[in-house]
Amino acid sequence: MGELLKECSARAHEAETGDVTRSAEELGRLMDEVASPSVQCTFDAGHAAVGFSAVEYARILGKRIAHVHLHDCDGVTAHLPLGDGSIDLEALFEVFSQIQKERGDEVTIVMQNEASAGAAYQEEWEKLKSLEASSMTRPRRAGPERPCLRAA
Repeated sequence: MGELLKECSARAHEAETGDVTRSAEELGRLMDEVASPSVQCTFDAGHAAVGFSAVEYARILGKRIAHVHLHDCDGVTAHLPLGDGSIDLEALFEVFSQIQKERGDEVTIVMQNEASAGAAYQEEWEKLKSLEASSMTRPRRAGPERPCLRAA
């Protein structure tokens, strides 16, 4: 396995590869070509919302998504607290619920923003729990500083 990764890395370097893909459609096609259950996607909600619709990006990737980095975005700045950006979080969680059904497997969600302690952390946790009420996730605390949601 290490040798294969070394070869892939060398070829990518020779080709001056930066981003592997530039769109959800391209990433989906690439993953479909690989056609391995071991190749899954980590979806970064805030980064997907820079220049795109995070909800549509998630819809396109669909059941290829196995893990989510959750934070809000205003279209320019990622890693904003939930509700401080322009991502339709309720619609996004509806997509995650559908993905869970299609996968028949758990989708993990980890919060990624600067609310790591105190009142800001508690506020983020409450927002996650409210999103959970209408989706497939059930919140659980993952370690002392970061909330994590796991699909039910």
